[in-house]
Amino acid sequence: MIRIEKPRLGVPVTLIVDDPTPCINPLYYYRLQVDGKNYEQHVQSIPFDFMHHFVAVCKLRGIRGKFSILPYPAGLGSILHGWEGCDMGEITRWLDMVRADVVPNFDITPEILTHTRALDLSSGTMLEQSEQAWMADQSQATLAAYMSAAMRILQKAGFVAAGITQPVSFSGSRSDYAQATLEAVRSVGGPAVTFHFIDEHIEGPPFWDPKVVLLDRERGEAVVNIANTCRDYCWNTQQPLAWSAAEVVDRFITADGRAGRLVELIAGDGWLITVCHWQSIFSDGSRAGLMALDVAFARLAQHVGPRLLWMKNSEIAQYQAATAACAVTIRPLDGGIEVEFDAAIPCPDFTFSLLHTADARREAAVVRQVEGGAAETLVPMRDEGVLLPPGHWHQTGEGVGVCMPLQRGRQWLRLTFGSR
Repeated sequence: MIRIEKPRLGVPVTLIVDDPTPCINPLYYYRLQVDGKNYEQHVQSIPFDFMHHFVAVCKLRGIRGKFSILPYPAGLGSILHGWEGCDMGEITRWLDMVRADVVPNFDITPEILTHTRALDLSSGTMLEQSEQAWMADQSQATLAAYMSAAMRILQKAGFVAAGITQPVSFSGSRSDYAQATLEAVRSVGGPAVTFHFIDEHIEGPPFWDPKVVLLDRERGEAVVNIANTCRDYCWNTQQPLAWSAAEVVDRFITADGRAGRLVELIAGDGWLITVCHWQSIFSDGSRAGLMALDVAFARLAQHVGPRLLWMKNSEIAQYQAATAACAVTIRPLDGGIEVEFDAAIPCPDFTFSLLHTADARREAAVVRQVEGGAAETLVPMRDEGVLLPPGHWHQTGEGVGVCMPLQRGRQWLRLTFGSR
């Protein structure tokens, strides 16, 4: 029997950062333009030096994930040309820093266009409806055009969108949304496997796994729904509650590593998909949210150790899509077994266990072969407490764990055992 495992037999974790934009506090404008109240309790702007603080924490903790950019924040103007009250030089420096220091470890997506009220693409004026309310009533073609407009702004700013982030919520057709996402990403030369962030699943166990919502095996294309499995505990560091970092961090993970949402997810073999918002980690100037994340991820690294695997959202999407698009056949082999993989979508670190209790403690050899290629002997590893690199395997009490590159097309893995 074969069991698909988490990548590299690790503990996968990612950070989704919603709402980033230069100069302004997006929550202030959402409260002003959509809610029409309570905006006064929030600061109106977020200074450029906060980007330096964020980048420093990410580099220190090895954080990877997804980072949104609002292409036309609050309808004030495009990030390409700026808007009244914000220095264009600051916008340029902010975008330069994202390209240099964020992009290597984070996917970039638009969070649609304004994150407040919908934008009329023909006139450039704001509609009365919020983006989420307006989008719920639109056709697939209109959704694709709206998403594409956001992605083209990012493209002109030097970013290739890896997926789409939906502001607040979406109550329209999910199939239309998925197809529109794929078409929009395709229109700007984005990846064949993309994702949208549209939901949250913060309850459980049982825990939620990222789901493939659109799959074309022939073209090797897919859309994956990635949702956070851990709530934004930093949200209450903003006004009016203004929690401190100490009041937040234990909700992620306690100092002894025995409690907190991240601990629950690890114990239940869940995906650690965390989320924060640009404003929730700025915390109306106290930066308590960012300080809480810093401590929480330091604790996580301490208690998980070398099996902690930080991933971009696109890497999670690629893994889930490759799994869904791969047909597996197991056959008996003289002295072992042969596993055939017919893959429609590639994956650099496809990881699985072959469960064969009767032979689990015998000496084994593992060979991989791609159709038309030479056989490759995978490297055995003895240490089960570290990440399993691609091209390696190790034996366990249950069987054999394997991590290998999965290429599009047919390939085989042959597991043979020595004598007792």
